[in-house]
Amino acid sequence: MANETYKALALPTRLMLHPLEGVIIGGDQLRGAAEGAKVMRRTTTSGQTWRNAVDVNLVKAGADLRLDSYIAATAEHQSSLLMREDGVILLSDVDDATAGFLCHLAKALKTTFSITPLPATMTNTAALFREERPAIVTKAKHGPFQDGFFWTNVAHVNEAPDVVKRHKIKTGEIQPDADNKADAKAKKKAAVAAKGGGTEPAAPAAE
Repeated sequence: MANETYKALALPTRLMLHPLEGVIIGGDQLRGAAEGAKVMRRTTTSGQTWRNAVDVNLVKAGADLRLDSYIAATAEHQSSLLMREDGVILLSDVDDATAGFLCHLAKALKTTFSITPLPATMTNTAALFREERPAIVTKAKHGPFQDGFFWTNVAHVNEAPDVVKRHKIKTGEIQPDADNKADAKAKKKAAVAAKGGGTEPAAPAAE
């Protein structure tokens, strides 16, 4: 799995705030939450026992952080992912299985994840895991990831199909639902009219 080219990067939102901020969720906390996921199952682990969040924050070299490999546990999905103990995750695809995994983590850890596609020109995507967390976060905020339009948030209220749909709309794989914006404007106009605050010009006052 180490040689696989991954298509998307996921980060806990806390990691997005500032590269030098300490890890709040990581290590055993993250690993423990992942153990309860039903849509993905762990296949391999590199290294020994995972550390706690404080220890993770003290590890300077990304290559020294533990990694877990997961594959989809359903027959419909053949996706896989790599999860590092500081919360950085690489996804082979954004489907119901991987999105469901992130939804589960977001709910269990009371946090938010953000997904962004990796550039097609980045062939050796697994090499990201050899970098320090600040370098990955900086790349996520600048460089090939500078267009924030492509970020999709996964909160603890999300369900997997919603995440997949929003991600595919943002990356242009599917079109958004028919004219939702016009629909919203029409509803707002109707609500204003119902309250008697229509946009018609008022009649001149009688002298």
